Amino acid sequence: MPRASPGRGSSVVTHASKLSLIATGANIPHPDKIAKGGEDAWFVRIGPNGGGEIYVADGVGGFNEQGVDPGLYARVLTFEAAKAKETSSRNPLSRDGPKKLIQAAQEATKLPGASTMVVVECVGTKIVGANLGDSGIRVVRGGAIVFASKAQEHYFNCPFQLGYEPLSADTDVAEDADEFEFTVKPGDLVVAGSDGLFDNVFDDEIAFVVTAAVASVAGAGALSAARCAAEQLALVARKHAEDPLFESPYAVEAAAEKVGGAAKQNGPMVSISH
Repeated sequence: MPRASPGRGSSVVTHASKLSLIATGANIPHPDKIAKGGEDAWFVRIGPNGGGEIYVADGVGGFNEQGVDPGLYARVLTFEAAKAKETSSRNPLSRDGPKKLIQAAQEATKLPGASTMVVVECVGTKIVGANLGDSGIRVVRGGAIVFASKAQEHYFNCPFQLGYEPLSADTDVAEDADEFEFTVKPGDLVVAGSDGLFDNVFDDEIAFVVTAAVASVAGAGALSAARCAAEQLALVARKHAEDPLFESPYAVEAAAEKVGGAAKQNGPMVSISH
């Protein structure tokens, strides 16, 4: 949730931003993945002078069959992206954007595994970002979606995915990521998530759920509003995922592709469980 950053004196503040991201996250892992906390990962870093970044990654479940924890790759990937941003922010001449952060994270995550990834940064009055795969973001304003990133797939159910190149010759790379930029306003709701959200909840319902959640805690502050919105989205996504009669975005797309209720198809490296 962008909000106006605190007022400043006459001194010049390096990398100051007119808005700040006030963010938190929530997830409800599949019952089979609860013990390890799921396979999604996120990292939020709020700058002291406004701005801030959100990093979301979704580990490729097929690596379970190889005895590899997909969530570990995703967690390290988000950590390495945030670390690259911290290093970059110390250099006043650096102009590294989200795609460069994804590149740095991919190169530094020297583990077996693979993941989708989206990086969002608040700069001035804009959010800028890069997305690789079927994670992504939505911006909600006035109860409606005003911006949505695009999912990247090689073909239906085969999202782009990052891996450590020496171990994954066919991996996608950061250069393949889509970049985006959007002007935001104080009070906008920036929803970043994996396909666990977007496969199970339509955009209109995302907008309705987060708007209602924020209204339910009016006056409690931006962080409480963000927390409530994240928790409610996680609950709705889990409810739909467990309902065999619910025609989810995934089911609708599968029907359009005439593949029935197929699980995630083989990607460049391994199969992805849905």
